[in-house]
Amino acid sequence: MVLASEVIDIDSHSRSERLSTMPECISLLRTPMGQTVRLQSLAPLHPSLRRRLTDMGIHEGSIIRLKKISLLGGPIVIECNGQLVGLRQNQVKQLEVVPTWT
Repeated sequence: MVLASEVIDIDSHSRSERLSTMPECISLLRTPMGQTVRLQSLAPLHPSLRRRLTDMGIHEGSIIRLKKISLLGGPIVIECNGQLVGLRQNQVKQLEVVPTWT
């Protein structure tokens, strides 16, 4: 016979295991060149930039690839949905992403 308290303990244990195996968010600027990542959050961005990106189809859950990093603080080129977009480095730092396993 299984007690209700044992079932709750089993559920909470498996939930904590799932949370510990979830990848953590990192800045898009810290990802290696050419790696594919999933956009986790646009929340830290300025509302007007967030609106421009969502108008172009770049939203939370989108798959992004870092294409080019310019020298001396220049723009960074990302690819999303087959289009290339140039962003400032301070904007790219604010984009939170998680790695994808493809």
